[in-house]
Amino acid sequence: IDHLYSELRNLLSRFRGTLVDYVGDAFFAGWELEVDPAAPVRALQFALAAAEMVSELTAHFELRYADGSPLKMGWGASMGSVIMQLMPGAVLMVLGDATNVAFRISSIANREGRPQVLATDALRNASEGSFDFGDPETVTVKGRVTPEMIYGVTAL
Repeated sequence: IDHLYSELRNLLSRFRGTLVDYVGDAFFAGWELEVDPAAPVRALQFALAAAEMVSELTAHFELRYADGSPLKMGWGASMGSVIMQLMPGAVLMVLGDATNVAFRISSIANREGRPQVLATDALRNASEGSFDFGDPETVTVKGRVTPEMIYGVTAL
């Protein structure tokens, strides 16, 4: 797992993202649109490359699911306003609806026949023309009143 996360951190730096946190199989990264107008594209490029990397690396892991299949991760990408604050111990806290949505859709990505990378409608609109997006799916997101429209993402 250390090797996997080390490789993901290296990959993240190539796509100009910032590691916010990781817990278990959650790898939380962020991009600042105000600093980098290409942030939506870079975020999805990273997610697609990370999904491929995870598949390649975990194929050789001794640690596997009970059925013998390799570990897998799903990737959820959203965009929106958040509050960022440096907490004691050099921990960056990121709070906001976009954070909640990203975590919730990543938990269903790469499961039940869904693609490895899922993106919100706002992110699809911000990166249109750079990726292929699957058919829309409306999902209920815990902590929200209105549902979210999501799309599977693949490279052009």
